[in-house]
Amino acid sequence: MVHSKYYNELKDYLVKYHPDMAMDDDFISLRSELAQETFIECSREGMNIEECQNEVNEVLYSGLHFSLYQLVEDIIEEMNLSFSDKDKFIMQMFLLVQPIAGKYKPDDNFERTSEYDKLYTEISEHINQYIKHYELQ
Repeated sequence: MVHSKYYNELKDYLVKYHPDMAMDDDFISLRSELAQETFIECSREGMNIEECQNEVNEVLYSGLHFSLYQLVEDIIEEMNLSFSDKDKFIMQMFLLVQPIAGKYKPDDNFERTSEYDKLYTEISEHINQYIKHYELQ
């Protein structure tokens, strides 16, 4: 099956930043179709390519700017840990801290809030405790 540019773009983004959503073909298809429709509508309204693309990005990535996976990856990278399979460990920690993140209501501006700082601290502490408990350091 041939997918649109927007489908592939969103799929790649989800694989990298929201791996828990990367297999949701219905979501990806719906968003990519909305993005395509947005591009067509903006073009009809006389917007230039850059303006159209900005509108498309708003549709394509709405609600996806904050990435818990990326936060976990950043925290682990900052710890300078050496694991044989760091990606596997990141995914394991990502799954482990989801209940913690569930207490927060991240939106597209979440990283600029004090709640983000609280979440960051809470997840860092949880990962540190895990590492100490299982003597991984």
